[in-house]
Amino acid sequence: MMVIRWIVSGGVVAIISQVVSFIIYGLIFGKFCAMSEGIWRPMNDICWTVGMPLTDLLAGLMFALGYLLLYKGIPDKGINKGFTFGLIVWLMARVPGELYFYTMIPIHRMLVFAGWLQGLLSLCLGGLVISAIYGKTLEEK
Repeated sequence: MMVIRWIVSGGVVAIISQVVSFIIYGLIFGKFCAMSEGIWRPMNDICWTVGMPLTDLLAGLMFALGYLLLYKGIPDKGINKGFTFGLIVWLMARVPGELYFYTMIPIHRMLVFAGWLQGLLSLCLGGLVISAIYGKTLEEK
């Protein structure tokens, strides 16, 4: 049963990431992505159409696995534990990661803020979903 919850929660996190990415990068910050057009692969490239969803699925599964492995050490209780986990991962990975991205690739600085926003929303919502899917099953009896 735990493996099914892990796969489901990782898949839901991947879907959340895809939807939030579309909203952030496609609708809200789309013009800044277009300004950096020469550095991206074409949108019809297999890396976008197949690779990105598969990468989001892998990332979702790893995020869910991290939640499972670190559960006892995550501060807070109940569903807030998932939110806290998402916030911690965002602070440790996405905040510096977007800065590294900006220093290596000639993108508009607004894409750093877009990445921070996308990561914050995806990871915190994903954490909430994972904690809701697992409920109290990870608590010691």
